Amino acid sequence: MKRYIAPIAAWILVAVGLSFTGGCSNFVQDIEPPIDEVQDQFLDESQIPYEIIGLQQQFGQGYGQSAMLGDLLSDQCFFDTRVQNATFPTYANIDQGNPLRDNNSTTAAMLPLGRAYYISKDLIERVNRIGTFQDESLRQQALYNAYLYGGLVRFTWASYYGLGPDQGGGFDEGGGPFVPSAQLYDRAVALWTEALQYANEVQQRTLYSLIARAHLYNGKYAQARDAAQRGMRPGDAPFVARYSTQDNNPWYFGGGRGRTQIVVADRFQAYLAADPAEASRIPIERAPSAAGTVFYRQAKYPDRESSLPIITWQENHLMLAELALRLDNDATRALTLVNEVRASRNLSPLSAVDLDVIYVERDKELFVQGQRLMDQRRFNRWHLPAGTWKYLEITERERLSNPNLGG
Repeated sequence: MKRYIAPIAAWILVAVGLSFTGGCSNFVQDIEPPIDEVQDQFLDESQIPYEIIGLQQQFGQGYGQSAMLGDLLSDQCFFDTRVQNATFPTYANIDQGNPLRDNNSTTAAMLPLGRAYYISKDLIERVNRIGTFQDESLRQQALYNAYLYGGLVRFTWASYYGLGPDQGGGFDEGGGPFVPSAQLYDRAVALWTEALQYANEVQQRTLYSLIARAHLYNGKYAQARDAAQRGMRPGDAPFVARYSTQDNNPWYFGGGRGRTQIVVADRFQAYLAADPAEASRIPIERAPSAAGTVFYRQAKYPDRESSLPIITWQENHLMLAELALRLDNDATRALTLVNEVRASRNLSPLSAVDLDVIYVERDKELFVQGQRLMDQRRFNRWHLPAGTWKYLEITERERLSNPNLGG
């Protein structure tokens, strides 16, 4: 059967419901084509803002779902059918470390990432074809977003997806070969470095924090510290994905008030019992469940429109604290940084810090932000039996369409 490849506008004109701060899908040719399209040749400078919105929207959906499923695969959240409306076997499989190739929840997360990848490349090519812009600031904005989100797509593939239980990675060209996580992190850094020339001062600090995180997860500690030192500062607004009632935060219907499929680990209630002030960064609430059972769900994203932090100055501080310990064994510097983060949440200061404390502080500060999976891997603290998956499996749909992935 012939296939009709939708032009890029199919993704940009349906995306106006979501904005940000701080493999394209196919259609069968013998059915009516989508009506929300503009022919590719008619896209000019005036359409660039819509393409940027489409890029942000597709990445937001892909990243949000990937981060949520990553938290489910980690020890931060779990699935239990005694929770009211928790019925998806695809979630149960992920929670058990057996994500399966035909997992449609994982497929639903990967598809918008593929679209974001396509749009980011198209945006660069389109800007170059247009050449001179009447509004030079729009050209700068387009290239900043293209390189920023292009890097974020690679980072997301590197962090969450893989071909085997311990074989993380994805791909960097449509239909191209599998690329291991370490190389994808490097490619993300290269794209973010390119974005720096189109960014303002605040955006540059955000980029450096993202670069620091990629280096940290890649085990490149010296490079991570160099970037984090130029990263986000106290007072910088978090870089977040913003959602709408049309483009919901995935947590709302995955592990929130819209529908509770995923609940949080018991230790978060224990954290609050030990120090109620931790509610400032661990907002949880009782989840509807069967009689005689008690479960808690996240309340960090209570609404469809709740934004999802991608990176914050507090995370940048915790990276600097960890790197002070790893590179210099400087516990004094690390303690100062950790206590600045705690002060921003109105928490009492700690008296000492080591890598074990950093691990716990990251657990609390980055609650349901999708970073726990990577922390468990790099701190070598996996919670499931040997042989279970530490990545979301690249699904059958991608494998069948790309012979390089092994079919």
